[in-house]
Amino acid sequence: MNTTSLFIEPPSGLLQLLPSALLSSARETSSQKTTQCQPHTKIAFMKTHKTASSTVQSVLFRFGLDNKLNFVLPSDGNHLNDPSHRFILTENFKTEWLDQEKEKIPWHETLYKEKKYDIFNLHTVWNQTATRDLLGPDTVYVTILRHPVDLFESLYAYTNFQTVLKLSLHEYIQSLNVSETLYQHRINQYMGLNQQLYDLGLPLVDLYKLDAIKDRIKEMEKEFDLVLFSEMFDESMVLLADKLCWPLDYVKSFKLNARKAAYKVTLNKQERKTLEAWQNGDLLLYNHFKQIFQQKVTDYGDAKMTEDVKILQELNQEAKERCLISETDREHMDRKSLYRPFSHEVVAYKINQDDHECRLLGMAENALVDLARARQKFRWDTASNSAEKNVQPKII
Repeated sequence: MNTTSLFIEPPSGLLQLLPSALLSSARETSSQKTTQCQPHTKIAFMKTHKTASSTVQSVLFRFGLDNKLNFVLPSDGNHLNDPSHRFILTENFKTEWLDQEKEKIPWHETLYKEKKYDIFNLHTVWNQTATRDLLGPDTVYVTILRHPVDLFESLYAYTNFQTVLKLSLHEYIQSLNVSETLYQHRINQYMGLNQQLYDLGLPLVDLYKLDAIKDRIKEMEKEFDLVLFSEMFDESMVLLADKLCWPLDYVKSFKLNARKAAYKVTLNKQERKTLEAWQNGDLLLYNHFKQIFQQKVTDYGDAKMTEDVKILQELNQEAKERCLISETDREHMDRKSLYRPFSHEVVAYKINQDDHECRLLGMAENALVDLARARQKFRWDTASNSAEKNVQPKII
């Protein structure tokens, strides 16, 4: 069986693949982008921890699913990692991990060989060379950052530091000043202080070495076309839409994995200063790219940014009014619900399931990954059956 023709490149006019309701809305908010450039479909998004990255990931999944694009996916789970320890991210991403699973993900060999992977957007430890090898040229590289103190406050609760160390966050911060080893502790070997530098490929042994940190930041400036910021999320989405030549409608979203207020810990000024000192690397990273981001906002134009943020917020509000029945939590949802989040600490949504777009907007992260994998398998199986019968495969 000739497998090289089983996956078909999407037509250059991507808008024709969209549902009619989406198409109408997209035209109204496009700012005529689509008449000036072609929408990008090759996108590598480095999904950092606790930075609103799940919301960005959801935007990319929604676009890819609507346009029948090909995602870089393992055979199970939502991490791109060594299959022998799927969720313990201790090595930089390797394409060999997908090669090991080719019997379970039979499309991989063809998509890799023909450079027909389109979107890379799962948790991993960043490896620019391997990612470029998978997606090929003309890929847009994006990641997202958050202030390291706020990130660690969120990470501490999310990864159960308190249970493992038997220290509240306040006690942990106080102990950092007297313990010679506490700062080195990481949950599952990979989550802890300076998390963003680690996610973005700086080895553990270099997380507190100033020269290595500065060198990695310089490398990242060359590797990423756009670095987003969770604190300026709407502006980030406007810049993302502009970079990808997408209408603003494509980047509307619901906040996914957003913690309930009751689970947030308020830190005093001294505690924040202590965490900043122990995360000097992440702080340097954050401040460096924040300056670049602010310059991009200036270049975009203050008036235009204000107008487009307002349009995006209106799109988000319209989607909420159309899609959200109510906010809830994990404990009050069916265990098999596609909208049930991983953590009990985050907000969940009851969704109007009669609307296709609503279903994708509100779907939980793991369910979205599973849906993308199922769709990819379905397209592969359908195309394979057509090829065996000498029938021209169709775009499913």
